[in-house]
Amino acid sequence: DHYHKLTRIGHQLARMPVDPKIGRMLIEASARQALKEVLVIASALSVQDPRERPHEFSDAADKKHELFQDESSDFLFYLNLWNVYREQSRQLSNNRLRKWCREHFLSYQRMREWLDVHTQLTEIAREGGGKINQQAASYQDIHCSLCAGLLGNIGFRKEKQEYIGARDIGMTLFPGSVLTKKSPKWIVAAELIETQKLYAHTVAKIQPEWLETLASHITKHHYSEPHWDEKTGHVSAYEKITLYGLPIVVQKKINYENISVIESRELFIRAALVEQKLRSNAHFYRHNNELIAAIKAEEEKQRVRGILVSDSELFALYDEKIPPQICNVKSFNKWIARKEAEDKNFLCFTRAQLLSRQADALQQSARPDYLELDNLRLALEYSFDIGAQHDGISVLIPHLLINQVAEYVFEWLVPGFLQEKIVAIIKALPKKYRRSFVPAPEYAKACIEAIQPYKEPLFEALGRQLKQMTGVVVPAEIWHQVSLPEFLMMNFKILDEKGKVLASGRDLTKLKNTLKTAPVMSAAPDLVENAGMLEWGAGELAGQKVMDVRGFSLTVYPALTDEGDSVAIKNFEDQAEAVQAHRQGVARLYLIREKSKIKYVEKNLQHFHDICMNFASKFNCEALRKELLQSIVSDALFQENDDIRKLIHNKEQFDQCCADANSRITAVANEFCNTLLEISRYYKDIKQLLSSKTNLAWLASLQDMQSQLDHLIYPGFIQHVDRHWLMQIPKYLKGMLIRFEKLEQSPQKDQQRLAQLASYWEQYLEWADNPRIMKLHNKEISQYHWMLQEMRISLFCQELGTTMKVSQPRLNEIVSDIKKSLKQNKTLA
Repeated sequence: DHYHKLTRIGHQLARMPVDPKIGRMLIEASARQALKEVLVIASALSVQDPRERPHEFSDAADKKHELFQDESSDFLFYLNLWNVYREQSRQLSNNRLRKWCREHFLSYQRMREWLDVHTQLTEIAREGGGKINQQAASYQDIHCSLCAGLLGNIGFRKEKQEYIGARDIGMTLFPGSVLTKKSPKWIVAAELIETQKLYAHTVAKIQPEWLETLASHITKHHYSEPHWDEKTGHVSAYEKITLYGLPIVVQKKINYENISVIESRELFIRAALVEQKLRSNAHFYRHNNELIAAIKAEEEKQRVRGILVSDSELFALYDEKIPPQICNVKSFNKWIARKEAEDKNFLCFTRAQLLSRQADALQQSARPDYLELDNLRLALEYSFDIGAQHDGISVLIPHLLINQVAEYVFEWLVPGFLQEKIVAIIKALPKKYRRSFVPAPEYAKACIEAIQPYKEPLFEALGRQLKQMTGVVVPAEIWHQVSLPEFLMMNFKILDEKGKVLASGRDLTKLKNTLKTAPVMSAAPDLVENAGMLEWGAGELAGQKVMDVRGFSLTVYPALTDEGDSVAIKNFEDQAEAVQAHRQGVARLYLIREKSKIKYVEKNLQHFHDICMNFASKFNCEALRKELLQSIVSDALFQENDDIRKLIHNKEQFDQCCADANSRITAVANEFCNTLLEISRYYKDIKQLLSSKTNLAWLASLQDMQSQLDHLIYPGFIQHVDRHWLMQIPKYLKGMLIRFEKLEQSPQKDQQRLAQLASYWEQYLEWADNPRIMKLHNKEISQYHWMLQEMRISLFCQELGTTMKVSQPRLNEIVSDIKKSLKQNKTLA
């Protein structure tokens, strides 16, 4: 042992007149009830191998010896041979037994020697207190007993048939072993014989875990990765156990406090208490963690670190009071329960103990926990996490209230952030404006003192005040080009009824569009009023009113809505939706009132037969007629007025609108039909040209023109396209015909011009094919599309002239703005 004294097993071996390796096998076998089998194998290992293998009969000898082999162990060959030989010796005379040995290529004389040694070992084992087992021993017990005496002959496979042994020696399986082709991961060998190589002779497959106990007196233990284990409540580590350098246990999880109480205690305090991973309802734990959370919240608000003491200082506070033997949850809980019974605040720290420096009280009041807006109180969250999506201030808005606040109020953030934001805005202005507002911090401070926050858009108030102070006018478009750090723009978190975040981002408009389809107003009992109306019976339609929905006071916007064969009044929380619905509702009520007028217009649609024939390959005639009629009615009623709710909100106004529409509907119908006739003729000609041109050199150009046509003429285009752009479509189609003529003359020039357009058009197609992106940026992408149509005119048929100036820088700017917005709202796009 460690004191150089004989152990119990050492005393047993000293009394056994045999090789210590054999003796150790016998002692282990007796303990494992495997002595009967191990005596046979041990005695075989003590004499010369009884097998004979004459050169001229080697194959025959191998076949006979195979009768006694075991597929996993060369040692079991001896046990199998012993059992058969003993059976034969009981049945045969000595002469016949000799013959049997010769037939099986065994030495009769060596078999006799084996028997004699077996008898001697059996006697020695019995004298040492060994008991012969009656039941057959298992493979594991037999080979564990053998390993006990052969610990220096353990091998770990490095490559096929190549093994690493004790103290990093290399060895190879003996070619005659049954394991040569199988090459198990771990082996034990009876002996190592060195010829040209070092061979492992007489080997067996073993499991490394058997060796942990057998070799505990000579193994080495290595520990790594001590860590707090929340499940077990103590500090764990990984143990590696080696036997003469061989890794018999690679990564065993252990309780590290049995190895080092001091280190376990330190890890316990750091993880369980400082890092707050302890699961506990103890008074001190709640008190301290609540105090720490409050101080951390102050750091987030003030965007500084260092108000709270460091982790090492907090560790020192706990370390001072916790006894040295406490290193796990069980002992800690028992100790703290006793201490809190005596003094409830024993381990509670004061605010002064947890403060590294005093927080700025003025800063705290300027960074409130709630944003108070008229009758709304919205919670705020602060985060100081530079580069993170939530860095800065987040306002928590219940989904029901998403349309109840003006978006510009959030430009003001909170008072504690406002000066820093205004300074950043001034510094981000182009130099020609920026140099008029130096030093920026003083101008920012003066602006804050002069303007009233939350009453108007920040840029408007700031521009007006700076103009009063300096006389310098900063154009509105310059203000909106200012790029600010994200933490100086409000982050919005939209919550459902349970407080779960539905969506978040820094663009409230995009969030509104994304969440528009949710049934927010479904709880309002008077969502729909006056259903089934066939004439104006609503009296004066209010511009807005306040409703109580689920405990919230919501501002809603009443509007007429189209119910198919009647109209109703519906309350909308979104004003833009109310305007759109009101247009459709007023149009339906007009169609109901003026049935005879509409029938006359429908009957007298100019050129409709020709229009229908020209569009035969694209549209159904009846669907086309219905779409055309709806567009005519809408234009006659509303012309270019945007907010119809302001224009028509009582019966007198509706009557006047109908009278005006009746007076101009015939002219509007004729204008639409004439434009549509021109469009349909161009469409028919272009379709014929596209189907007849098969020149492969023109393929890219023809595919581009087909794509252009598909995005100009499609089901619903008469209604969907604004009247201004609808009237421009004949020009774009005529331009395609001119392009055809030029293509035939110079395909190469067409390709060069197309190259200038291709990337922009591909970007448009990518967006147009994504409904979610179109929902977020429909207005911007629609404008981008018409700019590309104008660009086509300038590239392929300049003689037609453009209606707007289009340049690559302007297109690049639009693409950049949309991509930037999508990136900011990547959780939505």
